Amino acid sequence: MKKKNVFEIIASTLLIIGMLIGFKYWNDYRTERSTASAEAIRSLTISFEEEEGEPKRVFEYGYDVIKTRDLVTEHGGELFVDIDEIDCSKVGVTEVTYLMTTKDKFGRDFSNSETVKYEVIDTVLPVIELKKEKIELEWGASFDPSSNVLSVRDPIDGKLEESDELSKGKYFVESEIEKEKSGTYTVKVSAMDRNGNESFSEFEVVIAEKPPEPEPEPDDDSEGTDSDRMDSEFNGKPYQIRINRAYNAITIYTAGEDARYSVPFKAMICVAPSNIELGRYYTGAKWPWVGTYGDVYAQYATQFAPGTLIQSVPYNSQNPADLRWEDYNKLGSNSETYGSVWLTVEDAKWIYDNVGSGTEILFYDDYQNPGPLGQPGTYHLEPDSDYRGWDPTDPDPNNPWR
Repeated sequence: MKKKNVFEIIASTLLIIGMLIGFKYWNDYRTERSTASAEAIRSLTISFEEEEGEPKRVFEYGYDVIKTRDLVTEHGGELFVDIDEIDCSKVGVTEVTYLMTTKDKFGRDFSNSETVKYEVIDTVLPVIELKKEKIELEWGASFDPSSNVLSVRDPIDGKLEESDELSKGKYFVESEIEKEKSGTYTVKVSAMDRNGNESFSEFEVVIAEKPPEPEPEPDDDSEGTDSDRMDSEFNGKPYQIRINRAYNAITIYTAGEDARYSVPFKAMICVAPSNIELGRYYTGAKWPWVGTYGDVYAQYATQFAPGTLIQSVPYNSQNPADLRWEDYNKLGSNSETYGSVWLTVEDAKWIYDNVGSGTEILFYDDYQNPGPLGQPGTYHLEPDSDYRGWDPTDPDPNNPWR
Protein backbone atom coordinates (compact mmCIF):
# COMPACT_ATOMS: atom_id res chain seq x y z
CA MET A 1 0.00 0.00 0.00
CA LYS A 2 2.79 2.33 0.83
CA LYS A 3 4.61 1.50 -2.44
CA LYS A 4 1.48 2.40 -4.43
CA ASN A 5 1.12 5.76 -2.73
CA VAL A 6 4.73 6.59 -3.43
CA PHE A 7 4.29 5.70 -7.10
CA GLU A 8 1.21 7.86 -7.38
CA ILE A 9 3.00 10.73 -5.74
CA ILE A 10 5.93 10.40 -8.12
CA ALA A 11 3.64 10.17 -11.13
CA SER A 12 1.64 13.20 -10.03
CA THR A 13 4.83 15.14 -9.47
CA LEU A 14 6.19 14.25 -12.91
CA LEU A 15 2.88 15.23 -14.47
CA ILE A 16 2.92 18.56 -12.73
CA ILE A 17 6.53 19.16 -13.76
CA GLY A 18 5.66 18.23 -17.36
CA MET A 19 2.72 20.54 -17.36
CA LEU A 20 4.84 23.35 -15.97
CA ILE A 21 7.50 22.75 -18.62
CA GLY A 22 4.87 22.62 -21.37
CA PHE A 23 3.20 25.79 -20.14
CA LYS A 24 6.52 27.58 -20.07
CA TYR A 25 7.31 26.40 -23.57
CA TRP A 26 3.93 27.54 -24.90
CA ASN A 27 4.17 30.82 -23.07
CA ASP A 28 7.66 31.43 -24.51
CA TYR A 29 6.40 30.52 -27.99
CA ARG A 30 3.44 32.86 -27.71
CA THR A 31 5.67 35.63 -26.42
CA GLU A 32 8.09 35.10 -29.30
CA ARG A 33 5.23 35.26 -31.83
CA SER A 34 3.89 38.38 -30.21
CA THR A 35 7.34 39.96 -30.19
CA ALA A 36 7.86 39.00 -33.83
CA SER A 37 4.55 40.56 -34.92
CA ALA A 38 5.29 43.73 -32.96
CA GLU A 39 8.72 44.01 -34.55
CA ALA A 40 7.23 43.44 -38.00
CA ILE A 41 4.60 46.13 -37.45
CA ARG A 42 7.17 48.57 -36.04
CA SER A 43 9.35 48.04 -39.09
CA LEU A 44 6.60 49.22 -41.43
CA THR A 45 7.41 52.93 -41.13
CA ILE A 46 7.97 55.49 -43.88
CA SER A 47 9.61 58.93 -44.01
CA PHE A 48 9.58 61.52 -46.75
CA GLU A 49 11.73 64.25 -48.28
CA GLU A 50 11.50 67.42 -46.20
CA GLU A 51 11.47 71.11 -46.99
CA GLU A 52 12.13 73.56 -44.16
CA GLY A 53 11.66 70.78 -41.62
CA GLU A 54 8.30 69.60 -42.97
CA PRO A 55 7.47 66.79 -45.41
CA LYS A 56 7.38 68.19 -48.94
CA ARG A 57 3.76 68.23 -50.08
CA VAL A 58 3.48 71.26 -52.42
CA PHE A 59 5.10 71.69 -55.87
CA GLU A 60 5.26 74.67 -58.20
CA TYR A 61 3.44 74.48 -61.53
CA GLY A 62 5.71 73.67 -64.44
CA TYR A 63 6.62 70.85 -66.76
CA ASP A 64 8.41 68.62 -64.28
CA VAL A 65 7.25 65.08 -63.54
CA ILE A 66 7.80 64.02 -59.92
CA LYS A 67 8.35 60.34 -59.19
CA THR A 68 6.38 59.58 -56.06
CA ARG A 69 8.90 56.94 -54.95
CA ASP A 70 11.64 59.58 -55.12
CA LEU A 71 9.87 61.52 -52.38
CA VAL A 72 10.45 58.63 -49.92
CA THR A 73 13.73 58.80 -48.01
CA GLU A 74 13.30 55.64 -45.88
CA HIS A 75 10.75 52.88 -45.54
CA GLY A 76 10.36 49.42 -44.04
CA GLY A 77 9.32 46.26 -45.84
CA GLU A 78 8.48 46.12 -49.51
CA LEU A 79 6.98 49.36 -50.87
CA PHE A 80 4.05 49.63 -53.30
CA VAL A 81 2.70 52.96 -54.66
CA ASP A 82 -0.69 53.31 -56.36
CA ILE A 83 0.30 56.43 -58.39
CA ASP A 84 3.81 56.55 -59.84
CA GLU A 85 4.04 60.21 -60.92
CA ILE A 86 2.82 63.71 -60.12
CA ASP A 87 2.28 65.75 -63.29
CA CYS A 88 3.27 69.34 -62.46
CA SER A 89 1.81 70.67 -65.72
CA LYS A 90 -1.63 70.53 -64.10
CA VAL A 91 -2.57 72.34 -60.92
CA GLY A 92 -4.57 70.40 -58.35
CA VAL A 93 -4.36 67.75 -55.63
CA THR A 94 -3.12 64.19 -56.12
CA GLU A 95 -3.66 61.56 -53.40
CA VAL A 96 -0.96 58.90 -53.29
CA THR A 97 -1.17 55.76 -51.11
CA TYR A 98 2.08 54.17 -50.00
CA LEU A 99 1.66 50.48 -48.98
CA MET A 100 4.40 48.61 -47.10
CA THR A 101 4.33 44.81 -46.59
CA THR A 102 6.55 42.33 -44.72
CA LYS A 103 6.57 38.85 -43.15
CA ASP A 104 7.66 37.95 -39.65
CA LYS A 105 9.88 34.97 -38.82
CA PHE A 106 6.81 32.78 -38.62
CA GLY A 107 5.75 33.67 -42.20
CA ARG A 108 2.80 35.81 -41.23
CA ASP A 109 1.93 38.81 -43.50
CA PHE A 110 1.79 42.35 -42.13
CA SER A 111 1.08 45.64 -43.91
CA ASN A 112 0.82 49.34 -43.23
CA SER A 113 -0.23 52.20 -45.48
CA GLU A 114 -0.12 55.97 -45.52
CA THR A 115 -2.09 58.23 -47.88
CA VAL A 116 -0.45 61.55 -48.75
CA LYS A 117 -2.02 64.56 -50.49
CA TYR A 118 0.32 66.35 -52.88
CA GLU A 119 -0.68 69.69 -54.40
CA VAL A 120 0.56 71.47 -57.54
CA ILE A 121 0.09 75.24 -57.33
CA ASP A 122 0.87 78.13 -59.70
CA THR A 123 2.18 81.19 -57.87
CA VAL A 124 4.06 82.82 -60.76
CA LEU A 125 2.30 85.79 -62.36
CA PRO A 126 2.35 86.70 -66.06
CA VAL A 127 5.05 89.23 -67.03
CA ILE A 128 4.05 92.35 -68.97
CA GLU A 129 6.78 94.34 -70.73
CA LEU A 130 6.04 97.78 -72.17
CA LYS A 131 8.11 99.67 -74.70
CA LYS A 132 7.63 102.98 -72.92
CA GLU A 133 6.02 104.18 -69.68
CA LYS A 134 4.80 107.39 -71.31
CA ILE A 135 3.73 108.19 -74.87
CA GLU A 136 3.39 111.76 -76.12
CA LEU A 137 1.30 112.38 -79.23
CA GLU A 138 0.32 115.33 -81.34
CA TRP A 139 -3.31 116.33 -81.25
CA GLY A 140 -5.33 114.14 -83.63
CA ALA A 141 -2.55 111.59 -84.14
CA SER A 142 -3.68 107.99 -84.53
CA PHE A 143 -2.24 105.58 -82.00
CA ASP A 144 -2.81 101.89 -81.30
CA PRO A 145 -2.28 101.32 -77.53
CA SER A 146 -1.37 97.68 -78.21
CA SER A 147 1.66 98.84 -80.17
CA ASN A 148 3.31 99.90 -76.88
CA VAL A 149 3.13 96.35 -75.51
CA LEU A 150 6.51 94.74 -76.10
CA SER A 151 5.52 91.29 -74.80
CA VAL A 152 3.16 89.48 -72.44
CA ARG A 153 4.39 86.08 -71.30
CA ASP A 154 3.77 83.45 -68.72
CA PRO A 155 7.16 82.27 -67.39
CA ILE A 156 6.07 78.65 -67.86
CA ASP A 157 3.60 78.61 -70.76
CA GLY A 158 5.16 81.36 -72.87
CA LYS A 159 3.49 84.04 -74.98
CA LEU A 160 -0.07 85.15 -74.19
CA GLU A 161 -2.32 86.32 -77.02
CA GLU A 162 -4.23 89.60 -77.05
CA SER A 163 -8.01 89.38 -76.69
CA ASP A 164 -10.92 91.81 -76.56
CA GLU A 165 -11.60 90.71 -72.98
CA LEU A 166 -9.56 89.31 -70.11
CA SER A 167 -9.66 85.51 -69.99
CA LYS A 168 -7.36 82.60 -69.20
CA GLY A 169 -4.28 82.53 -71.40
CA LYS A 170 -4.98 86.02 -72.80
CA TYR A 171 -4.21 89.68 -72.20
CA PHE A 172 -6.43 92.72 -72.66
CA VAL A 173 -5.55 96.36 -73.38
CA GLU A 174 -8.06 98.80 -71.92
CA SER A 175 -7.98 102.36 -73.27
CA GLU A 176 -10.28 105.35 -73.61
CA ILE A 177 -7.97 107.61 -75.61
CA GLU A 178 -9.63 110.39 -77.60
CA LYS A 179 -7.10 111.55 -80.16
CA GLU A 180 -8.84 114.90 -80.67
CA LYS A 181 -9.11 115.71 -76.96
CA SER A 182 -5.91 116.87 -75.28
CA GLY A 183 -5.00 115.47 -71.87
CA THR A 184 -3.35 112.55 -70.13
CA TYR A 185 -4.86 109.08 -70.51
CA THR A 186 -4.03 105.90 -68.65
CA VAL A 187 -3.85 102.66 -70.63
CA LYS A 188 -4.19 99.49 -68.55
CA VAL A 189 -2.80 96.15 -69.69
CA SER A 190 -4.23 93.11 -67.88
CA ALA A 191 -2.95 89.55 -68.29
CA MET A 192 -4.22 86.19 -67.05
CA ASP A 193 -2.35 82.93 -67.33
CA ARG A 194 -4.05 79.61 -68.01
CA ASN A 195 -4.39 78.97 -64.26
CA GLY A 196 -6.12 82.27 -63.51
CA ASN A 197 -3.19 84.29 -62.11
CA GLU A 198 -3.57 87.95 -63.04
CA SER A 199 -1.08 90.79 -63.40
CA PHE A 200 -1.47 94.40 -64.48
CA SER A 201 0.60 97.25 -65.90
CA GLU A 202 -0.17 100.81 -66.93
CA PHE A 203 1.30 103.53 -69.12
CA GLU A 204 0.35 107.10 -69.89
CA VAL A 205 -0.60 108.63 -73.22
CA VAL A 206 -0.41 112.42 -73.40
CA ILE A 207 -2.33 114.15 -76.21
CA ALA A 208 -0.92 117.59 -76.95
CA GLU A 209 -3.02 120.72 -77.27
CA LYS A 210 -4.75 121.28 -80.59
CA PRO A 211 -2.51 123.35 -82.87
CA PRO A 212 -3.86 126.63 -84.24
CA GLU A 213 -5.61 126.46 -87.59
CA PRO A 214 -3.35 127.45 -90.50
CA GLU A 215 -3.94 130.90 -91.86
CA PRO A 216 -5.74 130.67 -95.20
CA GLU A 217 -3.92 132.12 -98.17
CA PRO A 218 -5.72 134.27 -100.68
CA ASP A 219 -7.50 132.36 -103.42
CA ASP A 220 -5.99 133.72 -106.61
CA ASP A 221 -7.81 131.33 -108.97
CA SER A 222 -4.50 129.87 -110.14
CA GLU A 223 -4.31 126.19 -111.05
CA GLY A 224 -3.49 123.96 -108.12
CA THR A 225 -5.00 126.00 -105.26
CA ASP A 226 -7.58 123.30 -104.70
CA SER A 227 -7.78 119.61 -105.48
CA ASP A 228 -11.13 119.68 -107.24
CA ARG A 229 -9.96 122.21 -109.81
CA MET A 230 -7.29 119.94 -111.18
CA ASP A 231 -8.08 117.66 -114.10
CA SER A 232 -8.54 114.13 -112.76
CA GLU A 233 -9.72 112.12 -115.76
CA PHE A 234 -8.88 108.41 -115.69
CA ASN A 235 -5.69 107.73 -117.69
CA GLY A 236 -5.42 103.97 -117.34
CA LYS A 237 -3.28 103.93 -114.19
CA PRO A 238 -4.78 102.31 -111.04
CA TYR A 239 -4.08 105.32 -108.83
CA GLN A 240 -3.67 109.08 -108.77
CA ILE A 241 -1.69 110.86 -106.01
CA ARG A 242 -2.77 114.28 -104.75
CA ILE A 243 -0.45 116.12 -102.36
CA ASN A 244 -1.91 118.99 -100.32
CA ARG A 245 1.21 121.01 -99.59
CA ALA A 246 -0.64 123.32 -97.18
CA TYR A 247 -1.61 120.45 -94.88
CA ASN A 248 1.29 118.07 -95.59
CA ALA A 249 -1.28 115.41 -96.41
CA ILE A 250 -1.51 112.97 -99.31
CA THR A 251 -4.66 111.35 -100.69
CA ILE A 252 -4.49 108.37 -103.05
CA TYR A 253 -7.42 108.20 -105.45
CA THR A 254 -8.82 105.40 -107.59
CA ALA A 255 -11.15 105.73 -110.57
CA GLY A 256 -14.90 105.81 -110.06
CA GLU A 257 -17.78 104.97 -112.36
CA ASP A 258 -17.49 108.48 -113.80
CA ALA A 259 -14.12 107.49 -115.38
CA ARG A 260 -12.37 110.06 -113.20
CA TYR A 261 -10.09 109.72 -110.19
CA SER A 262 -12.93 110.53 -107.82
CA VAL A 263 -12.75 107.79 -105.16
CA PRO A 264 -10.50 108.55 -102.13
CA PHE A 265 -8.63 105.33 -101.33
CA LYS A 266 -5.84 106.01 -98.86
CA ALA A 267 -4.44 108.94 -96.84
CA MET A 268 -0.84 109.58 -95.76
CA ILE A 269 0.95 112.13 -93.61
CA CYS A 270 4.04 113.75 -95.15
CA VAL A 271 6.41 116.68 -95.24
CA ALA A 272 5.84 118.40 -98.58
CA PRO A 273 8.61 120.67 -99.89
CA SER A 274 7.66 124.31 -100.27
CA ASN A 275 9.88 124.78 -103.35
CA ILE A 276 7.90 122.36 -105.54
CA GLU A 277 5.71 124.26 -107.95
CA LEU A 278 2.01 123.47 -107.86
CA GLY A 279 0.82 121.39 -110.74
CA ARG A 280 1.04 117.98 -112.36
CA TYR A 281 3.92 115.47 -112.29
CA TYR A 282 4.41 111.80 -113.17
CA THR A 283 6.25 109.00 -111.38
CA GLY A 284 9.37 107.45 -112.85
CA ALA A 285 12.32 105.38 -111.54
CA LYS A 286 12.36 103.64 -108.16
CA TRP A 287 15.05 102.58 -105.66
CA PRO A 288 14.78 100.50 -102.45
CA TRP A 289 17.67 102.61 -101.07
CA VAL A 290 19.05 105.81 -102.56
CA GLY A 291 21.51 108.52 -101.57
CA THR A 292 19.98 112.02 -101.56
CA TYR A 293 20.98 115.63 -100.99
CA GLY A 294 22.74 116.40 -97.73
CA ASP A 295 24.70 113.11 -97.63
CA VAL A 296 21.68 111.20 -96.36
CA TYR A 297 19.80 108.13 -97.56
CA ALA A 298 16.20 107.17 -98.11
CA GLN A 299 14.20 103.96 -98.37
CA TYR A 300 11.61 103.17 -101.05
CA ALA A 301 12.18 106.23 -103.22
CA THR A 302 10.02 107.01 -106.27
CA GLN A 303 11.11 109.78 -108.62
CA PHE A 304 8.54 112.21 -110.03
CA ALA A 305 10.73 115.08 -111.23
CA PRO A 306 14.46 115.51 -111.86
CA GLY A 307 16.21 115.19 -108.49
CA THR A 308 12.85 115.05 -106.70
CA LEU A 309 11.51 111.97 -104.89
CA ILE A 310 8.68 110.58 -102.84
CA GLN A 311 10.64 108.70 -100.16
CA SER A 312 10.98 107.73 -96.53
CA VAL A 313 12.24 110.18 -93.91
CA PRO A 314 16.06 110.37 -94.36
CA TYR A 315 18.64 108.10 -92.70
CA ASN A 316 22.22 108.92 -91.72
CA SER A 317 23.39 105.73 -93.44
CA GLN A 318 21.99 102.91 -95.52
CA ASN A 319 20.86 101.15 -92.35
CA PRO A 320 17.20 100.85 -91.23
CA ALA A 321 18.31 101.41 -87.60
CA ASP A 322 19.96 104.77 -88.42
CA LEU A 323 16.85 106.94 -88.94
CA ARG A 324 17.15 110.72 -88.57
CA TRP A 325 14.58 110.76 -85.80
CA GLU A 326 14.54 114.57 -85.56
CA ASP A 327 13.31 114.68 -89.17
CA TYR A 328 10.80 111.91 -88.48
CA ASN A 329 9.12 114.10 -85.85
CA LYS A 330 8.58 116.77 -88.54
CA LEU A 331 5.99 114.66 -90.37
CA GLY A 332 2.79 116.67 -90.78
CA SER A 333 4.56 120.01 -90.50
CA ASN A 334 6.27 122.44 -92.86
CA SER A 335 10.01 121.85 -93.05
CA GLU A 336 12.95 121.87 -95.47
CA THR A 337 13.16 118.50 -97.23
CA TYR A 338 15.85 119.11 -99.86
CA GLY A 339 13.09 119.10 -102.50
CA SER A 340 11.63 115.64 -101.79
CA VAL A 341 8.39 114.46 -100.17
CA TRP A 342 9.02 112.61 -96.88
CA LEU A 343 6.76 109.77 -95.74
CA THR A 344 6.84 107.00 -93.15
CA VAL A 345 8.55 103.84 -94.39
CA GLU A 346 5.19 102.06 -94.49
CA ASP A 347 3.65 104.68 -96.79
CA ALA A 348 6.75 105.11 -98.96
CA LYS A 349 6.89 101.33 -99.42
CA TRP A 350 3.18 101.24 -100.36
CA ILE A 351 3.81 103.73 -103.18
CA TYR A 352 7.00 101.86 -104.16
CA ASP A 353 5.09 98.54 -104.33
CA ASN A 354 1.76 99.69 -105.81
CA VAL A 355 2.24 102.80 -107.93
CA GLY A 356 3.63 102.21 -111.41
CA SER A 357 5.67 104.47 -113.63
CA GLY A 358 3.68 107.28 -115.27
CA THR A 359 1.23 107.67 -112.37
CA GLU A 360 -0.07 111.23 -112.09
CA ILE A 361 0.89 113.35 -109.05
CA LEU A 362 -0.97 116.60 -108.40
CA PHE A 363 0.50 119.25 -106.07
CA TYR A 364 -1.99 121.76 -104.67
CA ASP A 365 -2.63 124.00 -101.66
CA ASP A 366 -5.88 123.88 -99.71
CA TYR A 367 -5.71 125.58 -96.32
CA GLN A 368 -9.30 124.71 -95.46
CA ASN A 369 -9.33 120.94 -95.94
CA PRO A 370 -6.46 118.42 -95.70
CA GLY A 371 -8.35 116.06 -98.00
CA PRO A 372 -11.43 113.85 -97.90
CA LEU A 373 -9.68 111.31 -95.63
CA GLY A 374 -7.97 113.90 -93.42
CA GLN A 375 -4.36 113.97 -92.30
CA PRO A 376 -3.39 110.72 -90.49
CA GLY A 377 -1.39 110.86 -87.29
CA THR A 378 2.03 109.36 -86.71
CA TYR A 379 4.42 108.33 -83.96
CA HIS A 380 6.54 110.81 -82.03
CA LEU A 381 10.05 109.51 -81.33
CA GLU A 382 11.50 110.48 -77.96
CA PRO A 383 15.14 111.64 -77.90
CA ASP A 384 15.95 109.18 -75.08
CA SER A 385 14.21 106.21 -76.70
CA ASP A 386 16.37 103.12 -77.27
CA TYR A 387 14.49 102.58 -80.55
CA ARG A 388 14.59 106.12 -81.92
CA GLY A 389 16.76 104.97 -84.85
CA TRP A 390 13.90 102.87 -86.25
CA ASP A 391 10.76 104.01 -88.05
CA PRO A 392 7.95 102.32 -86.03
CA THR A 393 6.12 101.53 -89.30
CA ASP A 394 9.08 99.79 -90.96
CA PRO A 395 8.05 96.16 -91.78
CA ASP A 396 11.66 94.98 -91.31
CA PRO A 397 11.49 91.86 -89.05
CA ASN A 398 14.35 93.29 -86.94
CA ASN A 399 12.33 96.40 -86.09
CA PRO A 400 12.10 96.50 -82.25
CA TRP A 401 8.84 98.46 -82.41
CA ARG A 402 7.03 95.50 -83.99
